[in-house]
Amino acid sequence: MKCPNCGAAIPDGKLYCESCGAELQIVPEIDYDTEVEIEKEMNKTLSGIAHDEFPEEFDMEYDEDPNIFTMLAGTNKGGKVLYVVTALVVLLFVIGAVIIGRKISANGSFDHQIELAKEYEESGKLLDAISALEAAYKIKPDATVLMQIAEHYNSLGRENDCIYTLQEVTQGAFNAIDKENAYRKLISIYLDSEDYEDIAKLLENCDNNAILSAYRDYAVYEPEFNVAEGTYEDAVLLKISAKGDGHIYYTLDGSTPTTGSTLFETPIFLEMGSYNVTAIFVNGYGVKSAPVSKTYLIDKDFVFEPTILTDSGEYDQATLIEADVPVLYTLYYTTDGSEPDKDSKRYVAPIPMPEGTTTFKFVCYAPDGTQSSVIEREYTFQLSANYTPAEAVSHLGNVLREKGILLPDSELKPGVQGEFKYMYSAIYPISGRGTYYFVVEYHVESDGNWTNTSNVYAVNVNDLSVYKVNSEGDGEYKLIDF
Repeated sequence: MKCPNCGAAIPDGKLYCESCGAELQIVPEIDYDTEVEIEKEMNKTLSGIAHDEFPEEFDMEYDEDPNIFTMLAGTNKGGKVLYVVTALVVLLFVIGAVIIGRKISANGSFDHQIELAKEYEESGKLLDAISALEAAYKIKPDATVLMQIAEHYNSLGRENDCIYTLQEVTQGAFNAIDKENAYRKLISIYLDSEDYEDIAKLLENCDNNAILSAYRDYAVYEPEFNVAEGTYEDAVLLKISAKGDGHIYYTLDGSTPTTGSTLFETPIFLEMGSYNVTAIFVNGYGVKSAPVSKTYLIDKDFVFEPTILTDSGEYDQATLIEADVPVLYTLYYTTDGSEPDKDSKRYVAPIPMPEGTTTFKFVCYAPDGTQSSVIEREYTFQLSANYTPAEAVSHLGNVLREKGILLPDSELKPGVQGEFKYMYSAIYPISGRGTYYFVVEYHVESDGNWTNTSNVYAVNVNDLSVYKVNSEGDGEYKLIDF
């Protein structure tokens, strides 16, 4: 068939010209069976009318003579015959129009096009099947029809046409299930070709929660900053995060980060100066997000002063000395009156207050090495207890011998060379359990060297009950029966 508008060839089944876009006016073909049906209806109807008007001439059955006009011509009724013939012609036209209309309606229906597509598919004519499905879709837009078209394109190896058709489903006014099926098919195609960037772009505009959840690892997420950009008088501890699993890379000079830039692992300390922090998120498949930039101006030099939470004073109960140290800062202290520095003891967990009067001196260091002023605290601690540390250590030795951990009347362990010594370490309050002397075990080797075995025991200051101690970190301890 050729286009009546531009003359271009039009494939069978197409309803428009692919060259100029003109729509075709479909003229239905009436087959022989249709003609016979019209003629039979006409003869039957006309014969009935003629018999009623001319009973003498028509005493036969209505359908005995197929040529009713010949019969009418043999009558001699003048004008009445002309009237009847005219009425019969009009009636004939109406009957023919109804039958033809039914044929056109049937051939142009959605169901007919779907059946036609099935026939083409079964005979391997996929292009014709696609044309029939396109005709059906014009009659009634349906996501299932588009999915069938996409499947045929996929079978023909026309991947781009398949993708375009599936995108029509994801962007169309269809229900969530239809869209979800289209998304899954699209992502399956992209996965086969390892086209992870197209998956990320697809998910960026997706509002289907089931798809976003199932394929979250393929998405990219915008980096988020915990501090709003702006001007600050104090230093800023900046954290960058993203909703998905992946890595964040950043720069501080406004340049676009790459995977070769600084990997964000710990908070960024921003002190005196100006910073243009730019970050990207990279998912596990190497797909990068768009860069996000924030500008910060710190216009005042800043050194953190440590906060010692335990005040100076006199204490009669076991107490832990606690301090508040921000991330990236380090706190050091002394107890002998000397000035603390980086060679002093480092604060890593609450410190048990020693008995007697003790002066603590603390100093804090910023990430760049800047030192705070020294903070001083003085504590006087006198414990009110039923037993002394020495009595607690002696009782622990007896318990270990009773349990066979130590040999009788000795500080030896079965099968182990060298002695074991037990030294009082500190007084610890255990929440809900009371106050305990902590005693540390040492192995004294034959050459006289002492080695900490990491075994720590707790002896209650009032009833001498004994437990092993398990450290749970951050100054927290758990008592274990043994």
